Amino acid sequence: MRSWRVWAGLLVSLVFIYFALRNQDFGHIWQALREAEYGWLIPAVAVYFLGVMVRSVRWHYLLRAVQDIPPRRLFPIVVIGYMANNILPLRAGEVVRSYALSARFGVSKSSSLATIAIERIFDGLTMLAFIAVASLSVALTGDLWTIALVALLLFPLLMVALIAFVRVAWLRDTLVSLGVRALPGQVAPRVEALAHSFVEGLGILKRRQDLLGVGLTSVLAWLLEASMYLLIAQGFNLDLSPAAVLMVTAVANMATLIP
Repeated sequence: MRSWRVWAGLLVSLVFIYFALRNQDFGHIWQALREAEYGWLIPAVAVYFLGVMVRSVRWHYLLRAVQDIPPRRLFPIVVIGYMANNILPLRAGEVVRSYALSARFGVSKSSSLATIAIERIFDGLTMLAFIAVASLSVALTGDLWTIALVALLLFPLLMVALIAFVRVAWLRDTLVSLGVRALPGQVAPRVEALAHSFVEGLGILKRRQDLLGVGLTSVLAWLLEASMYLLIAQGFNLDLSPAAVLMVTAVANMATLIP
């Protein structure tokens, strides 16, 4: 408790708890908590961890171009990353996950971050598909249209850019060369090595069969997460259709994916 970091962390938490709870109807919240059927939490948590297992399988596919690690050995590292995402800002759990992978299996951190970048793009494309499916039953407001448009522009363009970066050798070499030249002499070799390591992590983009596995596991993982939302909604007696749950899943997660 003598560390200033502890007190800084508490202060930051209190500030954001204030923003989260201001203007809320606490009487209504308390009534909802009293009337909730908490038995629904058991299958909800089970479905959530099943989704994390599927994400471990997905990361296995993403890493195969670098190192073939079984999904069961990736599972605890994925859990560590999601834990860190829940308590650290700016999705820092992704960096924590890459460090944990490096410490346990010796995989380069930059290669690991490259696979996580592709993972996030597939997440964005999956959320975009969820919005498209849900919009057949749920009307899109102006804000939802804005989110969908940003996602439609951002994630496919990022995917195309990464594919070009990996497959077009002269483009990749030119970009790396230009970036390295702008750096001081002592730093340049290190950055160049990191860039090549990052490219190695993008090797999945040359493996069509593994890419198909990544796509299918992305959809399955997010369907399981949406199922968790639906089960919790049942516990609170919320009359939400599957389409509405898909929309909630997509919008809630786009809010963190896009930044």
